[in-house]
Amino acid sequence: MNIDFVERQSQIEGLSEEILEAKHQVMAYDKRRNVNREALNAFRSRKVKPGKVWFNVDDLFIKMPQVDGKRLIEKDQTVLTDEMAVLRTNMKNKTMELQKLEGSEVSSLGLEPMTKNDTAAPETKPQRKR
Repeated sequence: MNIDFVERQSQIEGLSEEILEAKHQVMAYDKRRNVNREALNAFRSRKVKPGKVWFNVDDLFIKMPQVDGKRLIEKDQTVLTDEMAVLRTNMKNKTMELQKLEGSEVSSLGLEPMTKNDTAAPETKPQRKR
């Protein structure tokens, strides 16, 4: 067996596992984000009584003012969204690298969505006819 072949297969296997781990992490973050969203909706719809409320943080129950708890959940939502974006970007890069190692055509994974500035028509002044 060729040593280069074994080394290449090892790299492919390692990248594949890293991609799968990141995918599972994104799914776990997404579940947590959905639970947070449900809690925020309960606050908005006034299903939560004013005053102090109980929060489950990992394996710990904490009683804190409603305002502080809501702020904590909103901050957690922001952190989760940022972490998910980083993981997704890394997954795209690793997938492109994996495709290169496998020798397949590189797909359009590197494309970025257009922003509002990209889609806005350039401002032009009407030209006067002379």
